[in-house]
Amino acid sequence: MNEFGWERQLRTDDERLISSMREIPSVIDLPGEDELLRKRMQRKLSKVSKQPEWEFLGENDDSFDFDDFMFPDDWRDLPAAAVYDKVEALLRDWCAIYAAKLPPDNNVAGIQALCLYGHILGFAVDLVDLGADGSAALKVALCKRLAKDLDRLFGIIDAMDFDGAPVREHQARMKKARSEVLKLLFQLQHENNRD
Repeated sequence: MNEFGWERQLRTDDERLISSMREIPSVIDLPGEDELLRKRMQRKLSKVSKQPEWEFLGENDDSFDFDDFMFPDDWRDLPAAAVYDKVEALLRDWCAIYAAKLPPDNNVAGIQALCLYGHILGFAVDLVDLGADGSAALKVALCKRLAKDLDRLFGIIDAMDFDGAPVREHQARMKKARSEVLKLLFQLQHENNRD
């Protein structure tokens, strides 16, 4: 699959996530809430997607265990490691700014930035987790999403009524991280075009 096919798949996954998040408030705290949510999602997604039914992670599902999550042994040697490191450092930095420096009137934007950083870190984790042999086309699609979300994040932070030195320094580091993402993107596109 090429990068555009992967982007279509990622958008389908986004729609599944958004749909499930919309349904959760209507079933929370009801008896059998997991089963109710599963049935609603299966009905809803069968209309949206021609993909197989979406499977929720059950209590007995051992295929995805956060305690067992590990990057490949050589992950520090991967080009995506630099992107991951920069994004993780930015997230830690923003948490400190939000907790200690941001005025209360910027609380909503601060939380939006935290959530978007979580989303961005997920893409960075996926890039590293794919390892050296993972699909270059998927990595290109992930890099494009990462760059787009960093742009969105910059806009959220830039629109705040707070222009303190920590925020300006943070934005300068964001620009460096975005440059690292674009560098990886161009490298992956080159590799993808060679194949």
